[in-house]
Amino acid sequence: METTKLTAFKALGNSMVSNDPLHYKDSIHNGSIVLGAQSNVDEISAGAYVITTTSGGVHIKNVEKVDGVLLLHSLNKSFASGVLELNEVTGVYKVVQVQMDRELVN
Repeated sequence: METTKLTAFKALGNSMVSNDPLHYKDSIHNGSIVLGAQSNVDEISAGAYVITTTSGGVHIKNVEKVDGVLLLHSLNKSFASGVLELNEVTGVYKVVQVQMDRELVN
């Protein structure tokens, strides 16, 4: 049986909270715990990923790989997309589960 290594991250901010009602269910709220399955840049396909960087940054974004860079897109359209060079990436984790902070539910 193959095991998958999962890593937990805490979401900070509201860049992944959709302001489009059709995509609100995909939102990742501030304080949520995000479980990511270890992956690599060659396996990136459409969807949400956690990307760690050489500068110590942690980005939870919708990611696409284009022309040797990663384009980082927020669900919240108030935030501009970003570009990340592949040599800045130290980790890639496909988002597999999001646990919303209980305080947001109550």
